[in-house]
Amino acid sequence: MNIKGQSSLEFLTTYGWMFLVVIVMVVGFSYFGIFNANTYLSSSCSFDSAIGCPTFNVLYNESSKTYTVQMDVENLLDQNIKVVDLMFGSYVGNSTCKANGIKLSSDSTYSCTYPGNSYSNSNCQFSVSTYGSQEIDFKFTDGLNGCNFVDAGIINAETNQKYSFKVGLTYLPQKSSKPSLTFGQLIALVNPAN
Repeated sequence: MNIKGQSSLEFLTTYGWMFLVVIVMVVGFSYFGIFNANTYLSSSCSFDSAIGCPTFNVLYNESSKTYTVQMDVENLLDQNIKVVDLMFGSYVGNSTCKANGIKLSSDSTYSCTYPGNSYSNSNCQFSVSTYGSQEIDFKFTDGLNGCNFVDAGIINAETNQKYSFKVGLTYLPQKSSKPSLTFGQLIALVNPAN
């Protein structure tokens, strides 16, 4: 037998097996989420220095196509505020959704629903005292209040997956007649709604 042919065949066989092992390892790592960046991102919620959100939760109801963002809104200003709205979307979308329902988390029903109610309606203003916090639920439904999940980039959310959302909180400071808007980021696991 030709020596050159035998060494070429041994070379190809040896490196072929090594190449196959590497491919199997890469597929295995991908399957277990080793290459998924969201695995390593910690959940967080951040606004500017005036507003905090130490606890939060994002729920998605697949049957009604509704997101619920539960957020403990923390007032870090030296004056009382009234929370009136939250915008919600992803960084890949062209727009954001405005909430079509707002309530205190302890309430059973939404006292403020859009469209229909306005910021001047006291049912749509949730007080947060100076250096205090209030847990508030914001509901987003596809097709209501100008909300389009496709444009906002949140149409294909999978539950039990972590996503990065852009958020904007509108509030009324006690010492001002004009609403203020603060933008932030919410990195959260999307949980299934009951």
